[in-house]
This record gives sequence, structure tokens and C-alpha cells, in this order.
Amino acid sequence: EVTTQAALELRAALVAELDHALSSDPEWDQVQWGGAVDEEVYRSGCGLRMLGSLKVKKGNFLGRLYRVAAVVEANGQPLSAADLEAYAANQHRILTDVSIHPAVHS
Repeated sequence: EVTTQAALELRAALVAELDHALSSDPEWDQVQWGGAVDEEVYRSGCGLRMLGSLKVKKGNFLGRLYRVAAVVEANGQPLSAADLEAYAANQHRILTDVSIHPAVHS
């Protein structure tokens, strides 16, 4: 089980790595990763946002849809724009890739 504290520490490490790894890339260097990787989803009473859901705050629609914004390959390289567009269009694959599968115990 991952505690709230452990999840927040992992998030902080991810934000630091994104800042470091992408700071020299003009496409990503202006992103404020601390805001982009929302820490509230790791706190009690909050949850992860579902792909395709609408952004709503205090009952008001904010006009954006949660979607895939970037994919980083296992080698640390971001998906090209064309590959990202094709990937983002395949909802079944996305859901398969991001699904959390419980460990099977015998």
C-alpha cells in the first residue's frame, strides 16, 4: 500500500526530474511542472481525473477536457507529435496502458 506521504514524495521526485530533464527543451521549458502534476489527487478525499472527463470547479464547467498531453517512453524520450496524436486517438489502448491491475496471488 502506498501512503499519502509516499505518493507526495514520488510526485515531488517526478516534478524535479521533469524540471531537470525538460528544462532545455523549448517545447517544454515554460511548463510549471509543480502545477501540471497536481498534488491534490494524492490527498485524502481526492482522486485521479478520468480521461475524457470535463474540468469542473465548484459546479462550473471550465471548458477543458482531460486528455493525454504527453507520453514519455521507457527510454526517457517523449513520443513524437504524430505518434502522440495517434496514441491519444486510441482510447482502448490508453485505458489498457493506464489501468491498475491488482496483483494475482495464488
